[in-house]
Amino acid sequence: MTEYFTDLKSLSTEAGEFLDENLEKLGISRTGQLSETVVDKLYKRDLAPIAHWALFYLGEYIAMTTDIDGVSSNMKSEMIALQKSVNKLQAELLTYKDNEVKELKSVVKSTVESSVKSEFQSYSSVLQKSLESSDSSINKEELKKVVQNVVQEEDRSRNLMIFGLPEENSEDLNATVSKIFTEIGERPRIDACRLGKKIPANSARPVKVTARSSTVVAQILSKAKQLKNVEAYRKVFLSPDRSSEQRLKQKQLVIELKRLSVEKPGQKHFISGGRINSVDKT
Repeated sequence: MTEYFTDLKSLSTEAGEFLDENLEKLGISRTGQLSETVVDKLYKRDLAPIAHWALFYLGEYIAMTTDIDGVSSNMKSEMIALQKSVNKLQAELLTYKDNEVKELKSVVKSTVESSVKSEFQSYSSVLQKSLESSDSSINKEELKKVVQNVVQEEDRSRNLMIFGLPEENSEDLNATVSKIFTEIGERPRIDACRLGKKIPANSARPVKVTARSSTVVAQILSKAKQLKNVEAYRKVFLSPDRSSEQRLKQKQLVIELKRLSVEKPGQKHFISGGRINSVDKT
């Protein structure tokens, strides 16, 4: 398309120079001054070359504008096809995002149900125990403790833990943690802090990270395994913020997992849903 405009510009320049030259011969400076009387002063030998070149430029101009119309028509067709392609890609992107949101909702629901379920079971157990007792009295302290545990569990769902992150004397922990999350495509607003007292060199205290919601935490944890592909963070490990009881249970599961890995090497063993699952290796 550009070459047509370049040729047209060149043709226009030549035609303009030719026109100025002949207007000067007629003793005028612009085409608005042209009239039959002025042109009649020219001899036939003068009119012949003018008519020849005028017809030539007119023919060239018509040919070029015809070509440009053809190119414009093709470009219009291509633009329509391109727009259809863009619309299709947008539809596919919306479908992908919808599926991703549904998957995330499922992860969040599973995480919240898993973390709170045990505490509500304790709550039910206390009520049942009280109803079955002879005096049918409810122990307020027990109920208060259970409710507190439920609230704490909900608060913990907004947290996650980072282990193996090297500790420096002066560190911008929020910036460091944000950089880690960026590696897995997440940029949440967070607040991070080290837990426990300062320990000897070559060791690192765990980091507790608090996000705005449990949904954000679930999204980050679902991508945590991707850090193994980042050389700088291969030894960094992300996990949920567990209670002391949950940590003890997780530790026992890890011990059992190691035992099964030795005793049954033909199977792949992993922890999911608070228990160990085993599948045959393929």
